[in-house]
Amino acid sequence: MDHIPRPIFGLSGPSFKIPYLCGTRYTYDGFGFASYPARAGKSLQTLFQDDGTKISIADLEFLQAWLFFGVLDECLDEQDWMIPFENQTTTLPFHSRLSTAQWIPALRKRRSQVRDNVDYALEKFDKCLQESVSVLNRIIDTRILPTATASTCEEDDYHYQFDRQDSPILILFSIQILLSSLFASRTYLFSVSSSEKVEQQKEFRIQWHSGIVDLLLQRAGWSHARISSLETNIPLKYFLSCIRGNDRLLSWTAPMNGYRGHMAQREILSPKHTLSTCACEHAGVEEQTILARKVLNPDQVNLVRQNNGLNSTTSEQHIQLVDWQEDSNKQQPYIAFSHVRAQNLGNSTAHSLPYCQLCLLQLLANSAHSTIGQPTAMYIDTLSLPFTIPFRLKELQNIYTIFRNATAVIVLDHSLTTTYTNTPIDRLIRIRASEWKSRLWTLREGLSARVLLFKFADGLHNLDEMLTQVPAEDLFLLFSSQTPSNTHKNDTSPKNLEYLEAFVLDLKSPPPPAITLDPKIKFRLYTTLRLAYLSQPRYRYFCEAEELRFSTRAVRLIERVYSSSSDNRQQQNDHHAIVARLSRVYASALQEGIVTDGL
Repeated sequence: MDHIPRPIFGLSGPSFKIPYLCGTRYTYDGFGFASYPARAGKSLQTLFQDDGTKISIADLEFLQAWLFFGVLDECLDEQDWMIPFENQTTTLPFHSRLSTAQWIPALRKRRSQVRDNVDYALEKFDKCLQESVSVLNRIIDTRILPTATASTCEEDDYHYQFDRQDSPILILFSIQILLSSLFASRTYLFSVSSSEKVEQQKEFRIQWHSGIVDLLLQRAGWSHARISSLETNIPLKYFLSCIRGNDRLLSWTAPMNGYRGHMAQREILSPKHTLSTCACEHAGVEEQTILARKVLNPDQVNLVRQNNGLNSTTSEQHIQLVDWQEDSNKQQPYIAFSHVRAQNLGNSTAHSLPYCQLCLLQLLANSAHSTIGQPTAMYIDTLSLPFTIPFRLKELQNIYTIFRNATAVIVLDHSLTTTYTNTPIDRLIRIRASEWKSRLWTLREGLSARVLLFKFADGLHNLDEMLTQVPAEDLFLLFSSQTPSNTHKNDTSPKNLEYLEAFVLDLKSPPPPAITLDPKIKFRLYTTLRLAYLSQPRYRYFCEAEELRFSTRAVRLIERVYSSSSDNRQQQNDHHAIVARLSRVYASALQEGIVTDGL
């Protein structure tokens, strides 16, 4: 039975085949969910006993009748409409499947037509889910699970399954997947007719026992440390269990009370060649060359392109500098690259890259935007961003404008560029797990992009197109998101971004030493900023459960501070006013619970 989408060809095999046990001894009668065990003559206390034995077939038949089909009947049914289970089975070559996810849009449409007793229906839905999960958690907790030995498979087979003797575990797992899918559907199903009530109850939570899905992850090669770093999202863990644990998912989540990337800035970074066997020379630009151009025109941005017209042994001759300025009448089209500096393309000592990397960047830029007669201009901080203060600070403050005016922004993350994908949902999962998503400043660059492209081993993929290609019900089942909608495109209001950028400028402003902010406070302000970025429509499906709770609060408190009438333009560059604004943001973040006072 398929309750959630899964990776396909090249990543996993067919769906689990769950035995159908109901219909003989036990069939849900529809006369009350909580009282069904008594009518069926079953004792829950007996089921919960930890007697060192596996659960019996008779008990499994009862649980499937009650917690699977009974839950469907109670949660999704209306009084005058019985779900025709036999008509909801999709026949595929060699097997059939029952897909509950396919019902959700139809159920939501029906819910919008039936507006009577909505509060009662929502209360019934919640009670049914809470009781079902409580019973299932206790059974999973008291029954013996099989060992975590990986199944035998071919080298290229990414599909890990339970053995046949584990069919009782599969039945319990199918119930858990169904319950977690219904829980994720809650806001979506009821928002049409009771949005205010659902919004008021958005803190409604359920505790999940993840023993079975963690076992799947272990069998797929995931380490205990990596499994413990995942949020308790059963469908999402199930999806990840279909991917080998040694895949390069470098980072799953950033700490809630901090942002990633602050330590990498202190490291000595050296760029790597595209292949470990490559020994090509470096191509670069001298710092003096960049500074000379900045002195002549401080607002000028140095773009680069590969210079194929010169045959010289000096590294600087491999690169041609191109001038760009925002208010210029003849703006040069260009591609900007967003990357994690600590991976392959960072350089702490020189504006240079291996020639093989330069060629690859130029190929990517040309494929994203072709120009007649010459290579497409590029912006990458390794080659364009000065080392010398204050020129570096000025360009960093202007980085949003640079990325916003680019024809497209290409994201380079090693865990993505080395991975072949075949479905949009697979790509979104991997983007969410990438190092790029965990960094504050890369999120800022991606948010500013008119077109955001991610480089995978199989090509460039547009984020907005990926989100469009995946059904909304699939997205919110896998991602702990709010009600699905078509607001994923980068349609954030200019005023909203204006406040966020004003906050960034204050954070980047170098005040006099006498009023410098405590580094710990500044760290927590960066945490607040990262959460505010994650609240934007483009990133809504990339929030972890905890981040989702605080991201909207973060952006609202920044808006409150920076829309205040007391902060007029004359005060914007006053260092005391800057510190006052930052202090107000920090105090509000503490009050809202976005950050804590201790590290």
